Amino acid sequence: MQKLTASQCKLTFFFLFFIVLGSKVFAQSPLSQGNEQNKLQIPFNHHIELNQLGLHSTDSFDWEIRNKNNEVIANKSFGNISSYVFALPGDYLLYISNIAAKQPSECNHSSLPISWHISISPFDVTFDLQNLSFSKSLTTENLQSSLTLNVPVSIGIQSDYMQSFDLNELNVMVQGVGCAITVTKSGQENPVKAGLHNLQFTLKGNSTKQSYIMIDFIDQNGTITTYYHPQSL
Repeated sequence: MQKLTASQCKLTFFFLFFIVLGSKVFAQSPLSQGNEQNKLQIPFNHHIELNQLGLHSTDSFDWEIRNKNNEVIANKSFGNISSYVFALPGDYLLYISNIAAKQPSECNHSSLPISWHISISPFDVTFDLQNLSFSKSLTTENLQSSLTLNVPVSIGIQSDYMQSFDLNELNVMVQGVGCAITVTKSGQENPVKAGLHNLQFTLKGNSTKQSYIMIDFIDQNGTITTYYHPQSL
């Protein structure tokens, strides 16, 4: 039997690696999972975006939503699924079937039915990035001594399910090349009621000069709101 050279072994390894990687990516795609249930969490009084389901606006499909008692509360007869608003928090089952792409350029979806577990949370958090501010200029030197980030936040609460919101459930992360910056909450009582609040976070750490940073605000629903600082440090 002919032995493989070192270069042939490497090529074989990478070929097999990309085959396995491609298989995993396909397996994790919502539209390739068949009857396997997917999960999605959104705030109350919101609707589902088609891209969250891996679908296009030109796709045709049947759908129905069932409550925890397995009762159908909405289906295709209501119109487009993107126009259906979940007014009440709780757990729902979304069932999608007979998917067909109308545009030849779009990907072919699986003909198998897809089910989604939809969790509707009793709160809605909106970060007002247009009015975000810093206590002093965002520079490498000021980050080393610490500075304060102020951001207005609107918090909506479905009072039948919750009376207050725990700010500790919010997560803030600063990212950038050559940056190691910690974020701690400061200057705000907790928990809070529904309404508009000004949140303060202390930023401190090291960063590379001339680097750009972005700040991710992550709420309990897993929704990420990103602020991109326009100037370099």
